[in-house]
Amino acid sequence: DLPFPDVIFSGSLANENLTSGLDIKSLNFGYDATNDVGYFALNCGVAPGTSGSGICGDVDANGDPGTESPMLTGVDRPNYGDMEQFVLLIDTDDQGLSATTNTYDIAIGLPFLNDLSAFGTYVWPAAGIPSVPDIAMTTLEPCCPSSLFNYTPFVHNSSSMGPNVLQPDFELQISNFSGLPGFSFVPGQEFNFSFLLHHGGGSQDIDVSEDMLQGLFCGELATTTTTT
Repeated sequence: DLPFPDVIFSGSLANENLTSGLDIKSLNFGYDATNDVGYFALNCGVAPGTSGSGICGDVDANGDPGTESPMLTGVDRPNYGDMEQFVLLIDTDDQGLSATTNTYDIAIGLPFLNDLSAFGTYVWPAAGIPSVPDIAMTTLEPCCPSSLFNYTPFVHNSSSMGPNVLQPDFELQISNFSGLPGFSFVPGQEFNFSFLLHHGGGSQDIDVSEDMLQGLFCGELATTTTTT
């Protein structure tokens, strides 16, 4: 995601030369055709010459994605709680890439005013506005049976459901990936899909802006495509 970093701090944090844990450095996608599993990994990172933790969701870059620096006017909730956003929109029927026209079919993320315990795969509504996902994310319908389409984080232990200091990236896998509504490929065939990722703290962090990344992933048998 260029330029990096591009999340802007205001208030007391404006002159601290930080990289926020909302900044998107790269989004990586891999596909296991044998088991029909799609893998996504969000790398937040720390830009050269700046300070920060590189932990995704660490809004104020204080090293803990669930506590606030005294310099942050707002709040930084644990596990992407309340207004924090991880919303990955996918255009499974290949209608094209857009941040303004709604061509997306699937929303992978968490409904508005929830946390990672509600993370799932949802139907993106036809009336949804891609550039303002939190409005549509208030009343989403699950797209598929949870037994077939499940969110399985790599970073999950008794103390943290999400990224942490030991495993700072946001990583997830979606089983039965080719069966997501709108896809027409079978495992082993080439395929592609457009995506739009929103990563932000909502209005509750007050001093920190948000980030967005658009792109196109192409999948082939036993290959991995990376967008940076």
